[in-house]
Amino acid sequence: MTHADRCQGTRLLLLLLTGSRRVKGYLQPTGDTLSKAHTGVWPRTHGDVTNHAIQLLEADGHGGVAAAFGEPATRALLFDGLRQADMGGGEFVLSMYGSAGRAGRNSFSHFYNPLTKEGFVFPIPSTQGLTLNPDPHLMMRARWEVSLMMGPMPSALDMVDWQYAMAVSAMRGGDSTAAYVHLGRALHIMQDITVPHHATDKPSGLPGSKHTEYEAMVEQLLYNVSLGVVENFHPSEGGIYCDTCPPSEFVETAANQSARFIAAATQPGTPQATQVATVLIAAAEKLTAGFMHRFAAQWKTELFTVVKISVERVKMLYKYRKKGDEEEHYLLGDGNERQADVTAVVVIDGEQHRTSTARNCNDVRPRTLLGAIDVMERNYKDSGDLVDCASVYTDGYINLEQRPTDDTEVWTFTKRIVNPAEAPPMLLQVVILDDLIVAEDKRVDCAPGAERKNIVFEYNVQTDEVVGAMATEKIGAGSHLVKSKGDTKGSSAAVTVKIERSPLPPELMQQGQEQGKEL
Repeated sequence: MTHADRCQGTRLLLLLLTGSRRVKGYLQPTGDTLSKAHTGVWPRTHGDVTNHAIQLLEADGHGGVAAAFGEPATRALLFDGLRQADMGGGEFVLSMYGSAGRAGRNSFSHFYNPLTKEGFVFPIPSTQGLTLNPDPHLMMRARWEVSLMMGPMPSALDMVDWQYAMAVSAMRGGDSTAAYVHLGRALHIMQDITVPHHATDKPSGLPGSKHTEYEAMVEQLLYNVSLGVVENFHPSEGGIYCDTCPPSEFVETAANQSARFIAAATQPGTPQATQVATVLIAAAEKLTAGFMHRFAAQWKTELFTVVKISVERVKMLYKYRKKGDEEEHYLLGDGNERQADVTAVVVIDGEQHRTSTARNCNDVRPRTLLGAIDVMERNYKDSGDLVDCASVYTDGYINLEQRPTDDTEVWTFTKRIVNPAEAPPMLLQVVILDDLIVAEDKRVDCAPGAERKNIVFEYNVQTDEVVGAMATEKIGAGSHLVKSKGDTKGSSAAVTVKIERSPLPPELMQQGQEQGKEL
């Protein structure tokens, strides 16, 4: 981040802290169709926040922008994006601490902790005094270790930058329907961060977090305001505007504000929690107004692109081997022993980003594993305490409707680039770590030969080309699969990485459209 960027972030934060009035919150619109979710009913928290942000735009003298977003068809698309933000990656049944519930896979990417500078890290509490389900041994072995929830998950900063870029790309391509849906997704994620729990790694179900209870309190409070039975505490003016701030900076601003109020937010129903809610919902509305204004002002002409790097698969070997004096690892176990603890470190232009850890799995496909806990448990019970991740990909889920989608976001990082036409190639490196013994975090070989430890390559932003990779497959304009040599040999360890870019420059966008016609 440049000095200018930091100054903009400071300005945003000061505006938020000094300009907030009392106000509003966070459950997504319900209904399995758009019409059921939003026709003739109060739009629930995210929708209510967005509606009042449009009113703020009008009050602050941005009538044209307010009218554009307030147009019924456009508003409906925004609302659909608000709903899809959690559900776009599919949902699954999550059981923990003796209770169970349905969760959207992508809801785990709606966190950003300003202290750790990372996305969601699932807190593992002490088991003392807790009734675990179905039993402590199975839960610790399967639920925690295989579910990829130990973190960090993709951060809200990454996801907001990506969804905003997708919105700009769609709008420039003439698809305003997709553009407003992606913008709605970005708004939902940013609004979530004004919930203190989303800025402090406190998910629903964590004992003592009161996450769900706080959001329910906020929703009831807002609904009561809409009925006129309590004081109207929505801000009447003063959106937070910064058309040159990166979209992710709105998220950072929200996180820095909300995290400090977590103590009160864990006591929903108290006067302190209610007062905190009014301040933070005001922040959500003001930031939402500024975010929408930024999009309207910048989508046509802003020079930027967002590159998303996702680790799609890590395939390990079945036998443990030591090599050389460093005792580098191919894998970690065989038979009934632990098979593999796998973490990927993605280095982007020298900056390290660490994924969550997949445990007891020799074939890690993060997008598919997230939410496959039911299959893992069944196989664990039926196979003599042996976890076989391959069964997830062959047997499928008990409920096929709960499969993840291509939109499920895990093991993903982004880099936002200003003026990509002048940007040098991005240097990328992927290192796979063995986390069996954290203090001796050995690197795991990706392939045989001199390149076995990691994969190193460059992505040329100007030409949309991958340079120096062991094997590359271009699957579309701005989209590539990068593979280690092991992907070509069944007996070798392997890594597959996906590179995506949005928005594309006009020449690449046209090229992609022409390729699509040919297909």
